Amino acid sequence: MPRNVKLHNLFDSRNMKDIADSDVTAGIPILYRIDMLGGPTVTMPVAITEKSRVIDVWVVNRAAGTSSDTITVKNGTDAITNAIDISGADKTVAGVGTIDDAYWEIAAGGTLNVTETDGGGVDSPACTVYVLCHIVA
Repeated sequence: MPRNVKLHNLFDSRNMKDIADSDVTAGIPILYRIDMLGGPTVTMPVAITEKSRVIDVWVVNRAAGTSSDTITVKNGTDAITNAIDISGADKTVAGVGTIDDAYWEIAAGGTLNVTETDGGGVDSPACTVYVLCHIVA
């Protein structure tokens, strides 16, 4: 590889193979990082350029949450994940409990929505949501 070529320039959607069912060829996962600012209930949209399947989600609190604060990852308006509890302390990592296989595939040109819901009382915390996907045919 020439020294002046940055590694991240080699890995974009044009160079990534989709992962088919029972495929013997591995694919490269895609990680979306969505920074939520906290506060009242809000949805952050992420445009999806390639048909993708959500395979994992985790949330890192950047402030303390309060009772009933949650994050939900959606395919448009349909929930892919359960409501992930983010009521923990600053630096807490919360993982997804369920992924709905009826909605986990997002079409090319579709929207992955991350909704932070304020459970009441003090505003929901700032947090970073990581959504791990892979491209599918």
